[in-house]
Amino acid sequence: MNRTYVALDTEFTGLNPQRDDIIEIGLVKFKGHQVLDTFSSLVRARRPLPYKIQLLSGISQPEINGAPTLSSLQGNILSFIKNLPLVGHTIEMDLRFWNSHGLALSNTAIDTFELATILLPNLERYSLSHLAEVLGIKLAEHHRALADAMATKDLFLALLDHAARCDSAIAKEITNF
Repeated sequence: MNRTYVALDTEFTGLNPQRDDIIEIGLVKFKGHQVLDTFSSLVRARRPLPYKIQLLSGISQPEINGAPTLSSLQGNILSFIKNLPLVGHTIEMDLRFWNSHGLALSNTAIDTFELATILLPNLERYSLSHLAEVLGIKLAEHHRALADAMATKDLFLALLDHAARCDSAIAKEITNF
């Protein structure tokens, strides 16, 4: 694979982009299996961090209180991503949050959830953790942005390998982004 991509993951205070906040961003720039660079940061939220999100992610309110604002991170994030294709698991949710919080991107977006439903149609569930388990992908800290972005990269590559074995035209189409 000669193309460079950026896998992304975002953690939120909830699921409503208009009401909830981004609390962590993880980015992995990669070319094939080679990780070229990573970016990760907690993000200061405007609202209190719900207890269930603290339990789910392991992120505490004091950590969020001391984190940089999203606007102060914007330049670093945009410099990291540039115009590279983005890979994410349910990436539309991430991009809706980014857009509603002032980070509108026009990059090509590739959704590993969608790819998995097409390439692995008989699975019961398509969560990142389930797909990682099924495909033997290491998921170090689920619901932490950088770990999930790394697992998303590995999932994307595993799906490309699977597509190449099934139908090289599909794999070629995906890698042309």
